[in-house]
Amino acid sequence: MLVLGIETTCDETAASVVRLGDDGRGTILSNVVLSQIAEHSPFGGVVPEIAARAHVELLDMVIAKAMVEAGLAFRDLDGIAAAAGPGLIGGLIVGLTTAKAIALVAEKPMVAVNHLEAHALTARLTDGTPFPYCLFLASGGHTQILAVLDVGNYVRLGTTVDDAIGEAFDKVGKLLGLPYPGGPEVEREAVEGNPDRFPFPRPMLGRPEPNFSLSGLKTAVRLEAEKIAPLSGEDVRDLCASFQQAVVDVTVDRLRTGLRQFRERFGAPNALVVAGGVAANQALRRNLHRVAFEQWRDDRLGRGGAAFPRVHRHAGCGSTRALAARRSAGAGRGRSRGAAVTISRIAVLGAGAWGTALANCAARAGAIVILWARDREVAAAIADKRENPRLPGIRLDDGVSVTSDLQDAAETEAVLLVVPSQAMRGVASEVADFLVEGTPIVACAKGIERGTHLFMTEIVAQCAPTAVPAILSGPSFAADVARGLPTAVTLATEDEGVARALAQALGSATFRPYHSTDVRGVEIGGAAKNVLAIAAGIVHGRKLGASAAAALTTRGFAELARFGRAFGAKVETLTGLSGLGDLILTCSSPQSRNFSLGVTLGEGRTLAEAQGKLAEGIFTAPALVEMASARGIDMPIATAVAAVLDGSLSIDAAIESLLTRPFKAEG
Repeated sequence: MLVLGIETTCDETAASVVRLGDDGRGTILSNVVLSQIAEHSPFGGVVPEIAARAHVELLDMVIAKAMVEAGLAFRDLDGIAAAAGPGLIGGLIVGLTTAKAIALVAEKPMVAVNHLEAHALTARLTDGTPFPYCLFLASGGHTQILAVLDVGNYVRLGTTVDDAIGEAFDKVGKLLGLPYPGGPEVEREAVEGNPDRFPFPRPMLGRPEPNFSLSGLKTAVRLEAEKIAPLSGEDVRDLCASFQQAVVDVTVDRLRTGLRQFRERFGAPNALVVAGGVAANQALRRNLHRVAFEQWRDDRLGRGGAAFPRVHRHAGCGSTRALAARRSAGAGRGRSRGAAVTISRIAVLGAGAWGTALANCAARAGAIVILWARDREVAAAIADKRENPRLPGIRLDDGVSVTSDLQDAAETEAVLLVVPSQAMRGVASEVADFLVEGTPIVACAKGIERGTHLFMTEIVAQCAPTAVPAILSGPSFAADVARGLPTAVTLATEDEGVARALAQALGSATFRPYHSTDVRGVEIGGAAKNVLAIAAGIVHGRKLGASAAAALTTRGFAELARFGRAFGAKVETLTGLSGLGDLILTCSSPQSRNFSLGVTLGEGRTLAEAQGKLAEGIFTAPALVEMASARGIDMPIATAVAAVLDGSLSIDAAIESLLTRPFKAEG
């Protein structure tokens, strides 16, 4: 079945063509949306007459474009659908009149769709979500919690008694002098604000019925702003952050109450579906994932195994999706390449220092985190003491749970694989069977596999072919990250949408992941610098001086760059955080295991005496040299390191071989 959907309920003109398959799932063939923000901005809100006039001017063009993108003519359609309300009456008339005209001329049936019912049922169309499920509708005009039991069978559990959430955000934005639409601007300002500065009220908190009231909260913001006027930039940011936190606290409390009532009346819901433009707010979204996780955990414990919680986000008025064609961005199944992704549940596999640091980092960013340790006793000890002995003095964040059950850990939206490079294959193979298709697996090790000469994402692709391989690398030490010291890294995957989502899920004010699609370049930088760091450590241990150290690092980077270019790496990646940045850090700090290994060797001790903590460069050096030799890449420093490590060359002979090389042009 092919249906053209038309949406004109508010301030966006939209049309979409959807194909309904035999399995009841919908496929979006086209989705064209034109915003009217520019028209309404001078007035600080939506003007119904302007909206209706814009729909008249734009709708024909939007429909034509949607049909062209779908590759269809009106005669190919099985029906026309248009929003019939609730919405702005002028806009509704434009959409319905146009839909009726197309249906009449093409001799097709026309269906009038209830705007709110479309929100309620879209999760079934795009994701096949089974009844019953809980719907949280939060938009500029609506705030409701509903039990969706069947088509046409909806029970309202809670609603707002005054302002809708989106309306409150927009009004607060306007009173603080922020551009229209106010909601996204408030969220943007709140990112750098202090949410604890202003103790705004939490209306309805703890009430037995899951209703909302936001008018008083909005008034509290206005009174506080008037009290401290004129407002500085910091004042505005703190007001936004404090207001947003109050809304989040209220929403979480009201939704928990609504879900409790849902379970008491209808049993456990199969999903929490979040609809409306407010669902795009990341602070709210992260906390809704926590609520869904709690519901899943409680239901699973109570009835022996519930489906893992899914929070679907379906946009509404003020969003970017057409009626009857709203795609979920939260399920992680069948996601198109480059589509919007949100990640808020993360499994960290590997409970070493780096894994624990990344788990804390993800939790600080608002994610629900499961830290996996293979050894049951180790997992129990970390969970009990809330501290990992490999990171003494660092408390495990309250948002991190610990397990030794790999299947339990794998029920997640993204995996950070934080194990040594030579153990990557084993753990990736084990977890692959438990993952949902399309789950990102982020390799957090820097190296090349012995024997196969494969990089980490290539191993992931082999062992978990349905996953999305990614790599995290850059100048970072576990202790620094765990303590919240400022750190910047690179996170790369070929899918730009996944890269952005992962960076968002892990990023904070002190942990800055820069996303990239140059996977190979990031991997080469991380692998090669470990080998070069051993050489830098040897220079330090032999006391050859700062000049020699600088020369070694610089010429080492030349080798890294030659190798990278030969394997298709981008220049900006090699000179960025995961290349030159990581090389500088690792070649200069005793915190680096590879540098420390080199120092010990340079001081005259043997490799057996030098080995304490794992140094990835030991395994990477021979693989790197073999790969370089196969392609005719000149890497004298790396070659010397490999020879020292395998015992075929003494350190003094290696130094002499480098110092007696023929003079040549720099490059």
